[in-house]
Amino acid sequence: MVSLLFLLGFKLFAASPKTELKDEAPKDPIVSLSGQIRMTEQLDKLRTNVHQMEANIDSCDKNVETLQKEINTLDNLSRDHHDLIRQYEGYLSLAAEEKKKNIAGLAEIEKWEKQFRKAPKETQAAMALKLQSAKVEKIDRLRWDSDADKKMASMESMKKGIVATLKEVEDKKVRLRDQMNVWKEKKAKFKGDLEGLEGKKQQLERLLAKVQEKYKERFPASP
Repeated sequence: MVSLLFLLGFKLFAASPKTELKDEAPKDPIVSLSGQIRMTEQLDKLRTNVHQMEANIDSCDKNVETLQKEINTLDNLSRDHHDLIRQYEGYLSLAAEEKKKNIAGLAEIEKWEKQFRKAPKETQAAMALKLQSAKVEKIDRLRWDSDADKKMASMESMKKGIVATLKEVEDKKVRLRDQMNVWKEKKAKFKGDLEGLEGKKQQLERLLAKVQEKYKERFPASP
Protein backbone atom coordinates (compact mmCIF):
# COMPACT_ATOMS: atom_id res chain seq x y z
CA MET A 1 0.00 0.00 0.00
CA VAL A 2 1.29 3.42 -0.86
CA SER A 3 2.59 5.11 2.25
CA LEU A 4 1.51 8.70 2.55
CA LEU A 5 2.94 11.70 4.40
CA PHE A 6 0.38 14.31 5.17
CA LEU A 7 1.52 17.79 5.97
CA LEU A 8 -1.48 19.18 7.77
CA GLY A 9 0.54 21.51 10.03
CA PHE A 10 3.57 23.54 9.15
CA LYS A 11 6.27 25.27 11.15
CA LEU A 12 7.52 27.40 8.27
CA PHE A 13 6.15 30.89 8.76
CA ALA A 14 7.04 34.11 6.98
CA ALA A 15 8.85 36.58 9.18
CA SER A 16 6.65 39.48 10.17
CA PRO A 17 7.86 42.88 8.91
CA LYS A 18 9.86 44.62 11.56
CA THR A 19 8.19 47.62 13.08
CA GLU A 20 8.93 49.77 16.03
CA LEU A 21 5.28 50.41 16.80
CA LYS A 22 4.14 46.73 17.03
CA ASP A 23 6.33 43.73 17.74
CA GLU A 24 3.79 41.14 19.00
CA ALA A 25 3.17 38.00 16.85
CA PRO A 26 0.16 38.08 14.52
CA LYS A 27 -2.96 36.29 15.76
CA ASP A 28 -3.07 33.92 12.73
CA PRO A 29 0.35 32.52 11.75
CA ILE A 30 1.14 32.97 8.08
CA VAL A 31 2.52 29.99 6.13
CA SER A 32 5.41 30.97 3.90
CA LEU A 33 5.35 30.53 0.13
CA SER A 34 7.74 27.57 0.43
CA GLY A 35 5.38 26.02 2.96
CA GLN A 36 2.45 26.56 0.61
CA ILE A 37 4.42 24.91 -2.18
CA ARG A 38 5.01 21.90 0.04
CA MET A 39 1.33 21.76 0.89
CA THR A 40 0.48 21.92 -2.83
CA GLU A 41 2.94 19.12 -3.57
CA GLN A 42 1.44 17.02 -0.80
CA LEU A 43 -2.03 17.73 -2.16
CA ASP A 44 -0.90 16.57 -5.60
CA LYS A 45 0.37 13.33 -4.03
CA LEU A 46 -2.95 12.83 -2.30
CA ARG A 47 -4.84 13.40 -5.56
CA THR A 48 -2.55 10.90 -7.30
CA ASN A 49 -3.15 8.35 -4.56
CA VAL A 50 -6.90 8.94 -4.74
CA HIS A 51 -6.77 8.34 -8.49
CA GLN A 52 -4.70 5.17 -7.98
CA MET A 53 -7.12 3.91 -5.34
CA GLU A 54 -10.06 4.52 -7.69
CA ALA A 55 -8.16 2.57 -10.37
CA ASN A 56 -7.61 -0.27 -7.88
CA ILE A 57 -11.33 -0.40 -7.11
CA ASP A 58 -12.13 -0.40 -10.83
CA SER A 59 -9.69 -3.29 -11.35
CA CYS A 60 -11.38 -5.22 -8.55
CA ASP A 61 -14.78 -4.69 -10.18
CA LYS A 62 -13.46 -5.88 -13.55
CA ASN A 63 -11.85 -8.97 -12.00
CA VAL A 64 -15.06 -9.83 -10.17
CA GLU A 65 -17.03 -9.36 -13.40
CA THR A 66 -14.62 -11.60 -15.35
CA LEU A 67 -14.74 -14.31 -12.69
CA GLN A 68 -18.54 -14.14 -12.51
CA LYS A 69 -18.79 -14.61 -16.29
CA GLU A 70 -16.56 -17.69 -16.06
CA ILE A 71 -18.64 -19.04 -13.18
CA ASN A 72 -21.81 -18.49 -15.23
CA THR A 73 -20.26 -20.43 -18.11
CA LEU A 74 -19.34 -23.25 -15.74
CA ASP A 75 -22.87 -23.19 -14.30
CA ASN A 76 -24.24 -23.83 -17.80
CA LEU A 77 -21.68 -26.58 -18.34
CA SER A 78 -22.62 -28.09 -14.99
CA ARG A 79 -26.31 -28.15 -15.96
CA ASP A 80 -25.46 -29.82 -19.27
CA HIS A 81 -23.48 -32.49 -17.44
CA HIS A 82 -26.32 -33.10 -14.99
CA ASP A 83 -28.72 -33.46 -17.93
CA LEU A 84 -26.41 -35.99 -19.61
CA ILE A 85 -26.04 -37.96 -16.39
CA ARG A 86 -29.83 -38.12 -16.02
CA GLN A 87 -30.14 -39.27 -19.63
CA TYR A 88 -27.56 -42.01 -19.18
CA GLU A 89 -29.21 -43.12 -15.95
CA GLY A 90 -32.55 -43.25 -17.78
CA TYR A 91 -31.05 -45.33 -20.60
CA LEU A 92 -29.35 -47.66 -18.15
CA SER A 93 -32.54 -48.09 -16.15
CA LEU A 94 -34.53 -48.84 -19.31
CA ALA A 95 -31.85 -51.26 -20.55
CA ALA A 96 -31.84 -53.03 -17.18
CA GLU A 97 -35.62 -53.50 -17.40
CA GLU A 98 -35.36 -54.86 -20.94
CA LYS A 99 -32.57 -57.15 -19.83
CA LYS A 100 -34.80 -58.57 -17.09
CA LYS A 101 -37.53 -59.21 -19.66
CA ASN A 102 -35.04 -60.90 -21.97
CA ILE A 103 -33.74 -63.12 -19.16
CA ALA A 104 -37.32 -64.05 -18.32
CA GLY A 105 -37.88 -64.94 -21.99
CA LEU A 106 -34.77 -67.15 -22.01
CA ALA A 107 -36.00 -68.87 -18.85
CA GLU A 108 -39.31 -69.64 -20.58
CA ILE A 109 -37.51 -71.09 -23.60
CA GLU A 110 -35.29 -73.25 -21.40
CA LYS A 111 -38.36 -74.41 -19.49
CA TRP A 112 -40.07 -75.35 -22.75
CA GLU A 113 -36.92 -77.20 -23.96
CA LYS A 114 -36.96 -79.31 -20.77
CA GLN A 115 -40.59 -80.15 -21.38
CA PHE A 116 -39.76 -81.10 -24.96
CA ARG A 117 -36.99 -83.48 -23.87
CA LYS A 118 -39.34 -85.19 -21.42
CA ALA A 119 -42.18 -85.49 -23.93
CA PRO A 120 -42.82 -88.76 -25.81
CA LYS A 121 -41.18 -89.09 -29.21
CA GLU A 122 -44.45 -88.83 -31.08
CA THR A 123 -45.16 -85.59 -29.23
CA GLN A 124 -41.65 -84.34 -29.96
CA ALA A 125 -42.25 -84.85 -33.66
CA ALA A 126 -45.26 -82.57 -33.48
CA MET A 127 -43.25 -80.03 -31.49
CA ALA A 128 -40.18 -80.10 -33.77
CA LEU A 129 -41.11 -76.95 -35.69
CA LYS A 130 -41.79 -75.05 -32.51
CA LEU A 131 -38.47 -76.29 -31.11
CA GLN A 132 -36.60 -74.94 -34.10
CA SER A 133 -38.30 -71.57 -33.69
CA ALA A 134 -37.45 -71.58 -29.97
CA LYS A 135 -33.78 -72.26 -30.72
CA VAL A 136 -33.64 -69.32 -33.15
CA GLU A 137 -35.33 -67.10 -30.57
CA LYS A 138 -32.92 -68.28 -27.89
CA ILE A 139 -29.92 -67.44 -30.06
CA ASP A 140 -31.35 -63.99 -30.79
CA ARG A 141 -32.04 -63.36 -27.11
CA LEU A 142 -28.54 -64.47 -26.07
CA ARG A 143 -27.03 -62.26 -28.76
CA TRP A 144 -29.19 -59.32 -27.61
CA ASP A 145 -28.20 -59.93 -23.98
CA SER A 146 -24.50 -59.95 -24.84
CA ASP A 147 -24.85 -56.80 -26.95
CA ALA A 148 -26.86 -55.09 -24.19
CA ASP A 149 -24.15 -55.89 -21.64
CA LYS A 150 -21.51 -54.29 -23.84
CA LYS A 151 -23.62 -51.19 -24.50
CA MET A 152 -24.52 -50.82 -20.83
CA ALA A 153 -20.88 -51.17 -19.82
CA SER A 154 -19.90 -48.53 -22.38
CA MET A 155 -22.69 -46.22 -21.23
CA GLU A 156 -21.72 -46.72 -17.59
CA SER A 157 -18.12 -45.84 -18.47
CA MET A 158 -19.23 -42.65 -20.25
CA LYS A 159 -21.42 -41.75 -17.30
CA LYS A 160 -18.46 -42.13 -14.93
CA GLY A 161 -16.41 -39.88 -17.21
CA ILE A 162 -19.12 -37.21 -17.15
CA VAL A 163 -19.40 -37.47 -13.36
CA ALA A 164 -15.62 -37.01 -13.06
CA THR A 165 -15.71 -34.00 -15.39
CA LEU A 166 -18.63 -32.56 -13.43
CA LYS A 167 -16.61 -32.82 -10.24
CA GLU A 168 -13.75 -30.91 -11.90
CA VAL A 169 -16.22 -28.23 -13.01
CA GLU A 170 -17.68 -27.91 -9.51
CA ASP A 171 -14.22 -27.78 -7.94
CA LYS A 172 -13.18 -25.04 -10.36
CA LYS A 173 -16.33 -23.07 -9.52
CA VAL A 174 -15.38 -23.23 -5.85
CA ARG A 175 -11.88 -21.93 -6.62
CA LEU A 176 -13.27 -19.12 -8.78
CA ARG A 177 -15.75 -18.11 -6.07
CA ASP A 178 -12.89 -18.04 -3.56
CA GLN A 179 -10.91 -15.78 -5.91
CA MET A 180 -13.94 -13.57 -6.43
CA ASN A 181 -14.40 -13.21 -2.67
CA VAL A 182 -10.75 -12.19 -2.35
CA TRP A 183 -11.26 -9.42 -4.91
CA LYS A 184 -14.43 -8.30 -3.15
CA GLU A 185 -12.54 -8.12 0.14
CA LYS A 186 -9.76 -6.13 -1.55
CA LYS A 187 -12.34 -3.76 -3.00
CA ALA A 188 -13.85 -3.21 0.44
CA LYS A 189 -10.39 -2.41 1.83
CA PHE A 190 -9.60 -0.07 -1.07
CA LYS A 191 -12.91 1.73 -0.55
CA GLY A 192 -12.03 2.26 3.10
CA ASP A 193 -8.60 3.56 2.12
CA LEU A 194 -10.19 5.80 -0.51
CA GLU A 195 -12.53 7.34 2.04
CA GLY A 196 -9.55 8.09 4.26
CA LEU A 197 -7.59 9.63 1.39
CA GLU A 198 -10.58 11.70 0.26
CA GLY A 199 -11.00 13.00 3.80
CA LYS A 200 -7.33 13.98 4.06
CA LYS A 201 -7.40 15.53 0.58
CA GLN A 202 -10.46 17.65 1.36
CA GLN A 203 -8.97 18.67 4.70
CA LEU A 204 -5.72 19.73 3.06
CA GLU A 205 -7.59 21.54 0.27
CA ARG A 206 -9.53 23.58 2.84
CA LEU A 207 -6.39 24.27 4.83
CA LEU A 208 -4.42 25.36 1.77
CA ALA A 209 -7.22 27.65 0.61
CA LYS A 210 -7.36 29.25 4.06
CA VAL A 211 -3.56 29.62 4.18
CA GLN A 212 -3.46 31.23 0.75
CA GLU A 213 -6.28 33.59 1.66
CA LYS A 214 -4.52 34.66 4.88
CA TYR A 215 -1.26 35.14 3.02
CA LYS A 216 -2.89 37.43 0.44
CA GLU A 217 -4.57 39.39 3.19
CA ARG A 218 -1.22 39.88 4.93
CA PHE A 219 0.77 40.52 1.80
CA PRO A 220 -1.69 41.87 -0.79
CA ALA A 221 1.08 42.81 -3.21
CA SER A 222 2.49 39.27 -3.27
CA PRO A 223 1.83 36.99 -6.30
